[in-house]
Amino acid sequence: LTWSFNIGHCAYLGSDFDPIQLLAVLFPGSWQLGIRLPLYLLKLLLAGAFFQAFLRRAGFERQISVIGGLGYAFCSFAIVNGQWGENGFALVQFAAMLCFLEGFLLDRSRWNAVGAGITVGLGAAFDVYTLSLFSVLYLAARLPLLAQRGWRTLAAKLASLAGLSLLGFLLLAPIQFSNLFYLFDSPRVTGNHSVLDALIGQIFQWNDSSVIGSELAGFFGKDLLGTADQ
Repeated sequence: LTWSFNIGHCAYLGSDFDPIQLLAVLFPGSWQLGIRLPLYLLKLLLAGAFFQAFLRRAGFERQISVIGGLGYAFCSFAIVNGQWGENGFALVQFAAMLCFLEGFLLDRSRWNAVGAGITVGLGAAFDVYTLSLFSVLYLAARLPLLAQRGWRTLAAKLASLAGLSLLGFLLLAPIQFSNLFYLFDSPRVTGNHSVLDALIGQIFQWNDSSVIGSELAGFFGKDLLGTADQ
């Protein structure tokens, strides 16, 4: 179907789950290479559409929302990373999560909360952590606006969001359970030689200046330092 830098030979393909790329199964083997570009463009279309919808829900004017959606769909991450593995779908997930969260906070529909849970469940195993963490940070940034309706109303709304999002996630539990089981059962994750073991040991250590500089540069462009093709 595709190939990725994220998994090795004989690895569990579910760990590189990309529901849009799976559309390739509808086409014969001779089409697999050619179908990558249309599916990549489909990811850009969905990412831009969700981000535009988020901006509209957040109160931006139509013209600004269109510009924002186009800018998001063709940002450097989409152009460089979006072509490989599930990175392109992560772009769609991020925009969809923003759109669903904002829609729920505006009391438009409880299905937005369910959609947020489904969005998390459709991604790779690490997306469960990253998108959940992002949701908490986004809700924290929106607290000043939400608190205007009263803290009891806010608490009830957040509890409803958590429950409905969990329901949406559980709808895809058969997919995510196997992903998470393989992730934690893999020797690359558990044991003294795993990546996580090394990261946990360094979690409270400072990175050197070159690493911090490259991370800051990544906010403005994936190839700002001329390393995207390495």
